[in-house]
Amino acid sequence: MRGERATLGKTITDVRLELRLSKKYILAIESGDISAFRCLKFVPGYVRSYAHYLGLNPDQAFATFCIETGFSLGSEQQRNMRAWLLNYIHLLNGRFSIKVS
Repeated sequence: MRGERATLGKTITDVRLELRLSKKYILAIESGDISAFRCLKFVPGYVRSYAHYLGLNPDQAFATFCIETGFSLGSEQQRNMRAWLLNYIHLLNGRFSIKVS
């Protein structure tokens, strides 16, 4: 996407102001650095919005982003569900006595 932005003559500041997206996230999308995002559930929207802004097909751009970075929202959802279940089990442990034989 960096190349497309440059071809259009847009700066990071242009993108930041028009999309209201942080410079950190724009650079992360362009470099494929998913560790820069605080909440991964918003990554698909960020990538698609940026692609649309550049005149690219948003779904195709997101698919390419996923392939190049290994990003998978499903994995994040699974991690969130696992964490929720563990918290719930700990909560129940305080209320019930469980014997394993």
